[in-house]
Amino acid sequence: MKIFRQQLRQLWNQKFSTSVNIVGMSIGFLCCIIIGLYIKNEVSYDNFHEKKDRIIRLLSYYQGTGQYSANVTFRLGPDCAEFINGVEKSARLYNLWGPYTFTYKNRVFNENNVYYTDPSIVDIFNFNFIAGDKSNALNAPGTVILTKSVSDKYFGEENPLGKTIILDNSYNLTVTGVVQDYPENSHIHFNFLVYEPTRLEKFGDWVKQTWYFNNIHTYLLLSENFPLEKFQIEFQNFVNKNVDEQAREFISKTGFQKLTQIHLFSKNITEDFPSKGSITGIIIFLSIAICILLIACINYVSLSISIVTKRVKDVGIRIISGAKTIDIMGMYIAESIITCLLSLFIAVLIVGTIHPLLINYINLYFNIDDLYSITFLLISIGSVLAISILSGIYVSNNILRYRAISMINGNILSHVSGFSKSYIYLCSQFAASIILIICTGFIYKQMIFIQQSDLGYNSDLILTVPVSKTPKTSRPLMVNLLKNPHINDITLSSSFPPNQYHYSEITSLDDSLKKSISAKNFFVDFNFIDFLKIKVLEGRNLSPDFNSDKDHGALINRAFVDKMEWSSPIGKQIKNGWNNKDLTIVGVVENFHFKSFHEKIEPAVISISLNENLYYMGIKLSGNDFQSSLNFIKSEWENINPLTPFEYSFLDEIVKETYKNDRNQARIILIFSFLAIIITCLGLIAISLFLTKQRTKEIGLRKINGATVSEVMILLNKDFVKFVFVAFIIAVPVSYYIIQKWIENFAYKTELSWWIFALAGIITLAIALLTVSWQSWRASTRNPVDALRYE
Repeated sequence: MKIFRQQLRQLWNQKFSTSVNIVGMSIGFLCCIIIGLYIKNEVSYDNFHEKKDRIIRLLSYYQGTGQYSANVTFRLGPDCAEFINGVEKSARLYNLWGPYTFTYKNRVFNENNVYYTDPSIVDIFNFNFIAGDKSNALNAPGTVILTKSVSDKYFGEENPLGKTIILDNSYNLTVTGVVQDYPENSHIHFNFLVYEPTRLEKFGDWVKQTWYFNNIHTYLLLSENFPLEKFQIEFQNFVNKNVDEQAREFISKTGFQKLTQIHLFSKNITEDFPSKGSITGIIIFLSIAICILLIACINYVSLSISIVTKRVKDVGIRIISGAKTIDIMGMYIAESIITCLLSLFIAVLIVGTIHPLLINYINLYFNIDDLYSITFLLISIGSVLAISILSGIYVSNNILRYRAISMINGNILSHVSGFSKSYIYLCSQFAASIILIICTGFIYKQMIFIQQSDLGYNSDLILTVPVSKTPKTSRPLMVNLLKNPHINDITLSSSFPPNQYHYSEITSLDDSLKKSISAKNFFVDFNFIDFLKIKVLEGRNLSPDFNSDKDHGALINRAFVDKMEWSSPIGKQIKNGWNNKDLTIVGVVENFHFKSFHEKIEPAVISISLNENLYYMGIKLSGNDFQSSLNFIKSEWENINPLTPFEYSFLDEIVKETYKNDRNQARIILIFSFLAIIITCLGLIAISLFLTKQRTKEIGLRKINGATVSEVMILLNKDFVKFVFVAFIIAVPVSYYIIQKWIENFAYKTELSWWIFALAGIITLAIALLTVSWQSWRASTRNPVDALRYE
């Protein structure tokens, strides 16, 4: 303990350097803690399920896009469980165009996280039952499991078991279980699990028979000692025996995903749950954490060496007085341990304080309990000890290689070898800063590109209202709303981009040799194209003036034409697999983004539906007095739909929400880039302090011989310009590679501009010069007589 008390006094006597070291190490530990806890949470997704190693998810493969979808056909899961011996159970989850309306004791709620499922779901996944048990849950049609938060919302202190709630004013559901809300690290989040098999009967028996109704999330529980590799072989045998020849090629390309891989390896999987991570993001953040910690450690070592040069006489006297090498090393190791432990303590306090801000501002979620866990404590202490020991040994080793008499005479100041290596470290710090600045700049350029790009439709001032539960009142409501002068237009559609849509196989009736293609369906009212201002490239728009358009007219997008390789698409006959309708193409519209820029625009078919499949109402406002318009719409809604709560969204906000994760990632990288630059500046202070002391006499002699202040400052600063230039050369190819990997996530991307690289170099150079210039100025304005006396 004596050695620690001595080093505490030493640190207290060197307040400036100690403060700089603690700030730098605190920032380094802060970044590592945040990123480490975030990564821990990301890799822990779905690990709480006992049977996680035996659960797989089925995926559909779309030949047209080369992508997998999280939705598969309705019958595939049960058929696998029936015909493949290694499959113990299957369970499906499907959400049929919410929001859903639930009624209990004259109270009405709109809910979204509602999934129809199979009774076997409770045997595959883990559920923590608060009320009821899994043996009785979902034991009959018309039963429902609620989460605790929903149970509290609906029933309060009442016992929810046996209570009846009404779904969509049509289905009576009996509550048979209440479970704890799933933790954040689950790729599935639900509020209601409903077993009501009759719900799909309204679509007809074909839903249960076809291989093409791909709207179902399906999970299989494999038997023990039945690995995925063996299942894949058995699955192909099942396809060959049980799937008809027409669908065999499609079903044989089904993909399989282990439960614990879903969260991090589903970036390019469509129709998936919204909570998706990215293994690329994990690698990026891990690289940032390592980079920042290395910068912090390099700074600590550099500044520690500059401090040691003030204490060389003390070290020499200790050696002459009989101190051993291990004693000197122990002295600096103790100093490192004190600095690092204090820095760690500060970092932990800051993380605990800003945790809510990290979640709310940049959506960087982690479990705060992990911060105070034994595992975190052991890893943190172990890391601090390792860093402290290595730093202490490195610093002391650079001093102990010189003779004690040289230390007493103070003759090693210009020979401490650690600083020759510090030049390399400084270049590395600059390179890391430039890389982070370039990546941040390009990410923001991509975000601006998305915001300013033409979506192919106009989303401004458009309100979307779900009307799937009130189809009979949609037309009367439109008539009433159009009486308001602040409402310009109204239309109905199966969906509005970038919301959900129908998918089907489209077959050419004119050319039997052409293969069917996958296409997205929009079932719309006649004014849909004009409402969204989608451009018609060829032919004409759908119109009530043409009687055939109502049942057999269709528009296709340019991607559909390109996929079919048609030179003259107008008048072509196609069959829509969704409803088996024969359609005639009357026009071609420009491509529009009905999904995000991450996904390539796919073929689309737009056809008229005046009664069915119209799930959303679009209301275009004039822009004058929003609030009164909303109040009017709500009032008319409640008058005509008193049992269904009014719910709405602005279309442009929905589009922005699509890129929420990308914006959050940009913010995270920006914040860490800023922190890395701060640490680099601290390192510059350490290097500049040493260099100016090393050249004190030289500066004095130059000034006596007539050198001006500006000439001396240029002399001291030019080395840092060289460092930035070398770092820039290193950073450019590395940044280019990282950007190329990141931009692969987008089907539509901005150009890689040269000025981003140049700007990053200029910013880094400016930061470097501003950081060191004050120290250079102090040295250059110093009295040359004092400089010549310096020892």
